[in-house]
Amino acid sequence: MMEEVAPTPPGPAGRARPRPQIPHDVARRLVRAAAAGDRDARERLVEAYRPLIARIAHGRGASVPTSMDADDLASCGLIALNQSIDRYDGGGVDFESYALIRVRGAITDHLRELDWAPRRVRSEARRLRAVEQTFAASHGRMPSDREVAAVASLTPEQVSGIRREVASSQVLSLNVRVSSWDPGDGTELVDAIVDETADDPCAAALRGCQAERIRVAIDRLGTRDRDIFRDAVLNGVPSTRLATIHGITEGRVSQILRRIREQIGNSLVDQFAV
Repeated sequence: MMEEVAPTPPGPAGRARPRPQIPHDVARRLVRAAAAGDRDARERLVEAYRPLIARIAHGRGASVPTSMDADDLASCGLIALNQSIDRYDGGGVDFESYALIRVRGAITDHLRELDWAPRRVRSEARRLRAVEQTFAASHGRMPSDREVAAVASLTPEQVSGIRREVASSQVLSLNVRVSSWDPGDGTELVDAIVDETADDPCAAALRGCQAERIRVAIDRLGTRDRDIFRDAVLNGVPSTRLATIHGITEGRVSQILRRIREQIGNSLVDQFAV
């Protein structure tokens, strides 16, 4: 059974220190046991500190771009917690303080790895957000880029440039849920992305139907006409070569091809009329 915590002495400026998740002496014993291979002790530590790590992660996630998932940050924090269990030497600092320093550091490092935007861009973006929030609080509406520029001592072009730089640095997870009226809808963003290279089923069916009709029309041609059409249209044989093969003039080849196209067109019209 977990031991009770003695009242914590006041911290700086008379404020009480936060109550630890686990009493410090109990945490030290659990850490020693976990580092020695006791899985139950490790699980107890993880479960005790999981809510605190989640609060840290969601607090950091609220101040960063939406592309950075707070759950990912919490997972990063839990990894850091497990590393802290293995590396804690029981020195002068209590385990909770030691672990939370490592957790916050790991989350910060992870955010830096994910954020593609330079610090200058992030700083300018925060300045623009502060201007927008102040303006909205005073006027009851969001400002235009021109109004933001006037307050921030920038030109409208500079404001637009900052917005473009921020937008180009966003990394969006394809596994985020797409908002819908149905709260149980599990559709993710990746499911809503159209593959421009994929063939449309309806178009493919129509093309297949047309191809079959064209084959029927070609089969209705005479033997020489069918050979000339296939060589000219499907195989790309030039008219001069066709004229030599079939013993006719190049002009005659052109006449035959024109007549074949008209005949196939009429045949297609007849088939669609059926």
